[in-house]
Amino acid sequence: MFAAIAGPGSSVRNLFLEDAEIHAYSHAGALAGYTFDVTIENCGMTGSVSAAGFCAGGLVGENGLSTTIRQCFSLGSVEGAVYVGGLVGYFFDGQIRDSFSRADAEATGSDCGGLIGHGNDNAIYDSYAAGRVTAPVGGGGLMGTGEHAPIVTGCYYDEDVSGQADNGYGEPRSTSQMKTQSTFSGWDFDTVWAMDSGRNDGYPYLQWAEDLFEEAGGSGGGCNAGAMNSLPLLLLVPLGLLLRKSR
Repeated sequence: MFAAIAGPGSSVRNLFLEDAEIHAYSHAGALAGYTFDVTIENCGMTGSVSAAGFCAGGLVGENGLSTTIRQCFSLGSVEGAVYVGGLVGYFFDGQIRDSFSRADAEATGSDCGGLIGHGNDNAIYDSYAAGRVTAPVGGGGLMGTGEHAPIVTGCYYDEDVSGQADNGYGEPRSTSQMKTQSTFSGWDFDTVWAMDSGRNDGYPYLQWAEDLFEEAGGSGGGCNAGAMNSLPLLLLVPLGLLLRKSR
């Protein structure tokens, strides 16, 4: 949707992108190729994202300094050479809270993860990934690689689906465990998360997006795109939105 979004104080909220198809040389994402000092909240996407080079993410290609992502999700597929993630390709000095990705992530080179491809001085809280992760080296079920001691707390990934061994980022769980609420110790199932065997293929989903997930029989991620008509969409930009045209 945007080539770049930059602050200070910019935000994007309550936005669902359906059947996105993004192709770029680098910095490819359904919402934005690059962000800097931005809050992204209650946003989701379905579709495919690919980059011939680096930084491909389902929602954002690269999150720069001071970006916060809260209660967001991605479904579909993400491909690139390096820094490939189901939600974000490269994440620097920011945080993700209460978010998930069920997108398949594939890198022809390295740094590929179910949620984040590469994290640098970042933090992830109460989030999960449940997509296939494919990379020659540097692959991870939740985050592919990291530097400067990323913080990962209360996070999980589906080891059966991802095909990845434990690399220390996120806790591996079986598919059946990922569909059991007791697995997600400390998560807020009162106001943020919910679980229903008929929605999101039984995985946790975000309460704000409940109507986007089919009651039963869903395939390809289990997202009911038709229900987006009942979801109010709102784009808020308090200060300094920078749109940079791709060349």
